[in-house]
Amino acid sequence: MYLLGLHITPFVMEGFIAATTFFSLVYAYNEQIAVAGVAKREGGNIKALPRDFFARIVTPIHFVAMFITPVAYMLGTALNGLEEPEWLARYHLPREWDMSLGEDGKIVVRAAGVIASLAAWKMMSVVFKYLGSQWHYLGLREKPKIVSTGPYAWVRHPLYFGFLAQELTQIPMYWSYAPLIAFAATALALIIKIPIEENIIESDPIIGSEYKAYEQKVTSRVIPGIY
Repeated sequence: MYLLGLHITPFVMEGFIAATTFFSLVYAYNEQIAVAGVAKREGGNIKALPRDFFARIVTPIHFVAMFITPVAYMLGTALNGLEEPEWLARYHLPREWDMSLGEDGKIVVRAAGVIASLAAWKMMSVVFKYLGSQWHYLGLREKPKIVSTGPYAWVRHPLYFGFLAQELTQIPMYWSYAPLIAFAATALALIIKIPIEENIIESDPIIGSEYKAYEQKVTSRVIPGIY
């Protein structure tokens, strides 16, 4: 298949997706390092964290769920000569879809998945910029304030929306059910984590009442009108 004047074969597509995955992970890491520096400098140290052990491990769980599939895919493909590794083939989307779309159609769908994935990363980058000084995995800064503009005017946790969207884009991108399993694990972890996170903010003497008013105004946590 020719795409933008380039001859795209399954081998080339696999290499392109593996490279895209690598650079996306590097980009995500750099984004978090950058926002962590801003948050530390402008928002101060963390003054409130959950004491419950289970509450503390929820964040690592959803981060592992989010990154395990792309990391495993990237390494597995690289070590398998840029071909789909056997473990991933077990989670392959229905073979009937392969036959229906044909090789060229499958390449187009996977390329669309790559574009959607990059768009999701860009969206999360925008969220990071709005969150800025208030960013933390699960805690409240010494100089807390309510972020209610930009994507925060639509949902209270747009970054989590980005996490889930990213995993859904990986289904066509990797042509696999594996990201759907990761999506379910991430969603479950976030359903547990969000009330814990919001309770910490609501209990704060400085912004607790303001945050409760914000909750009344922006009623959706992650998905507008749904949750």
